[in-house]
Amino acid sequence: MSLITTFATKRPVRLAVVTALGVGVLVGGAAAATAAVGHVRTQSTPLTVRSGPGTGFEAVGSVAKGAKLNIVCQTKGTRVSGPYGATSVWNKIGEGRYVADAFTSSNEKAPPCTAGQTRAVVSVGKACSSNERPYPNGRVPRSALCSLRAEPGESLRPRAAASFNALSAAFEKANGRPLCVTDSYRSYDEQVAVKASRGKWAATPGRSEHGLGLAVDLCGGVDRFGTSAHHWMRANAPRFGWVHPGWAQATGSLPEPWHWEFSGG
Repeated sequence: MSLITTFATKRPVRLAVVTALGVGVLVGGAAAATAAVGHVRTQSTPLTVRSGPGTGFEAVGSVAKGAKLNIVCQTKGTRVSGPYGATSVWNKIGEGRYVADAFTSSNEKAPPCTAGQTRAVVSVGKACSSNERPYPNGRVPRSALCSLRAEPGESLRPRAAASFNALSAAFEKANGRPLCVTDSYRSYDEQVAVKASRGKWAATPGRSEHGLGLAVDLCGGVDRFGTSAHHWMRANAPRFGWVHPGWAQATGSLPEPWHWEFSGG
């Protein structure tokens, strides 16, 4: 379990413990035995409710600024920024209903979501390695990486690779070809070179999701907004734990249709 503490002076209580997700992508589930009451804080617009813990999941409703929420439990998902800082914690507020914790406050501690409260959306099979130990960004050893399906030379962390390979198989079944990958894990030195050549279109070395082995850059149509391949990914990738982060979407701060991140574990 991991400790998460952010901006304690801005809000009464932050949940400290969030359970790690397994190889399966975890969303949904039954109600927790205990819950917390939270309140929504946004600038003016309602807060989007999503079907899973991440910005890549389908929007299924909204809650107004100041609304009171019953937080069933909390889990890990896409990292977002809000009035209470940047965090990857998401609040489950009902069956298939999640809101980002960066926009909620509470005087109570909501429990972490457990395996008994969640269900696997997609079974992705066994990873090639069990080595999920943390490593410095861009310094992940070969033993902690797994190869990607139909993409020689490309690799990710074990859970991310297993989920991506299942996603690629589903994409091939629907589209007649596997997912096309131009980039996946990058070493620190590789990120230095990419930053030098791409400028603002590349993260600072040591801060890239590619350096964690949790991101891919795709081609074959997914790399263009509005294509059938891109639409398919937006509709289906979250079921496998893969999301298109808000900043990379067409209306984001740095539109990159090709960039996708693993948020499932």
